[in-house]
Amino acid sequence: MASFAFQNSYGVTNKNDIHYEDIINLVNPTRIKFSDSGSQVAFVVKKGDLGKNKNIEILYIHDIKNNQTKKIYESDAITHVIWIGENLYFSAQEKNKFKIIAYKNGKFSVLLSSDEPINLFSFSSDGSNLYYTTSKRISMEKVKKRMEEGYVYSWDRGTAFDKISQAEKEYETAWKYNFKSRKTTELLSFPYGGFAQSINIIPDLALSETGRFLALLNLRSGDIKKGETPFKSDIIVFDDNTSQKIEPPQKIIGNVNHCFWINPNTLFFSEERYTPKDILHDFWLWDIASKKMIRLDWINIQERHVQLFYAAGNIFLIGKNSFWKILLKEKKLEKISFKNDLLPMDSWSSVIDFSNQMIGFSAENTTNPPEIMVYDLSKNTLLWKTTLNKNISHLNLGKVEKLKITVDKNISSTGYLIYPSSRNLHAPYPLIIATYGFSDNKFIIDGQWHSSFPAQILAQEGYLVLLLNRTAESIQVSDGKRTSEQERKELGYNNIPLFEKAVDLLVEKGLADSKKIGLYGWSHGAFLVNFLITHSQKFQVASLGEGGDYNPSGFWYGKAWQDIYDLTFGGPPFGKTLKNYLDFSPFFNADKINTPVLFEFVAEGAITGLEMYSTLRYQKIPAELVAYEGEEHNFIKPKSRIASMKRKVQWFDYWLLGRKDKDPDFSEQYLRWDAMKKTWQPIK
Repeated sequence: MASFAFQNSYGVTNKNDIHYEDIINLVNPTRIKFSDSGSQVAFVVKKGDLGKNKNIEILYIHDIKNNQTKKIYESDAITHVIWIGENLYFSAQEKNKFKIIAYKNGKFSVLLSSDEPINLFSFSSDGSNLYYTTSKRISMEKVKKRMEEGYVYSWDRGTAFDKISQAEKEYETAWKYNFKSRKTTELLSFPYGGFAQSINIIPDLALSETGRFLALLNLRSGDIKKGETPFKSDIIVFDDNTSQKIEPPQKIIGNVNHCFWINPNTLFFSEERYTPKDILHDFWLWDIASKKMIRLDWINIQERHVQLFYAAGNIFLIGKNSFWKILLKEKKLEKISFKNDLLPMDSWSSVIDFSNQMIGFSAENTTNPPEIMVYDLSKNTLLWKTTLNKNISHLNLGKVEKLKITVDKNISSTGYLIYPSSRNLHAPYPLIIATYGFSDNKFIIDGQWHSSFPAQILAQEGYLVLLLNRTAESIQVSDGKRTSEQERKELGYNNIPLFEKAVDLLVEKGLADSKKIGLYGWSHGAFLVNFLITHSQKFQVASLGEGGDYNPSGFWYGKAWQDIYDLTFGGPPFGKTLKNYLDFSPFFNADKINTPVLFEFVAEGAITGLEMYSTLRYQKIPAELVAYEGEEHNFIKPKSRIASMKRKVQWFDYWLLGRKDKDPDFSEQYLRWDAMKKTWQPIK
């Protein structure tokens, strides 16, 4: 019997040094789908192409019986994949053209071509209609009109970073295309408002068996004061017979993440509700004909991370350490067990499918890169495993150890400690603490989802690296009970003793040098960096990116952020509630900083970094603000990622270790930093 097991290779000698290109070249599976018979499995992988300075996606088909894998298609993006029988259909992007393509008997045919991005699609059961979604971009005529006549800022749903460029998405629209008449009909359209342009605001769709009802998930700005998250996911049904939009008969406060039709009129969907300490899950049946909704109270799975998927007429529920089949008629859960614990479910990603007692999934953990597995449940046997990242086993990576940091019964968190991989080094080591959003089921070579944090490069450079999660905290949702004081405590103040305890613990163990401590964070983690360096003296140097929350300028980001500030501070940064900002907001405490800080932002959002950057430069504290053109919130272009990773290493090396990169390309950078150092008076 083939068994499933991850292998790590710590202690193996004669390994290769890790390079920035190794991080860029990590291959990530993005989707997996079985054919109806279960004899074939399609999957997509994404990898960086440094030469073209972009990511590419490759579609493969694996024949399970013959154990053969064939590359089918390569594209800038492959956004959706489905099987109908043994025929494969997928949507792909090539430069500025978007297509839905059929792959039958080894041949390709284009079913639909569009100038707008195609995101999702589905076919009616008789194959006569194609339903799909596109992201509609602002026309050049409208761009020209705005440039000539001015742009009215949409305060109610906009942000400070509304753009009028050609690439701006205006709507996401659901369409129906009839193959016989070749007619395209617009069904529903949703405005983007202030949403990030990389987000699909129709993240999922489900077509009923008859083709009459199309269920859509729709992202919108949530009403925080009513308990909704800032990004709220609703469910809406479109009736193709009446051309009417149908909304649920009762209010859904949480986010809808999954939906499936279990018969022509009944929709099954899941709802996530958020509290400061946990995520709760509810499961619903919605009968469209009777206009009734039933909450399935007997499904009581309240694990923090739950995956739900529908395959071969069955609904499956996967928790961190459990796998269930939902039996709706019997009103019970049937647990699916595995002998000898062959499948560590805490390593599964959301890339998953099921067919004929076979389950396919992508798996990874902190020390093993992602690979796709196909497993036979009836025989309890691993049938096939990819080797997408076999080069990783040849790299000398730092040992990763899970670490629990506990201050008291109310303040604790988990982290992942990466030991220096360089030979002939001895503790205590310089320490870099990175923060925000790390987990067991993500490989650590960069910063997991932090695409431009070179965790293992820093380990190779001789650093001890700790990826430390924040404390359990507010999720910017009102529960009607917490005061603004409690909100600020959970959001910021509780993190001070947590991060200081992490430093003290590693210093006491003899691992970390107390005089060489760096701090890094991205997105919300950038706020934590700003907050910690204004409220603690533990950190000698810092790096942050793409975040500047809870400073006064955030009040003009848009109405959604004003609602968040009302929740956090009880009101605006003026008048009687200004006092609530004065101790908490990093900006109002900038005079307490004596830490060199590297700021990195997408060019359009760099204005948020100026608030803290300018205060540091005014005080002659070393600071560098770098803007990256054409990037996303989490950097995706290989050259930007490498430049950002190198810059972080060089920044920490210079300010913590007094070390400079010998490459002459960086000489101008060091002239700037040397000039900053001459006018800076560090705290001894």
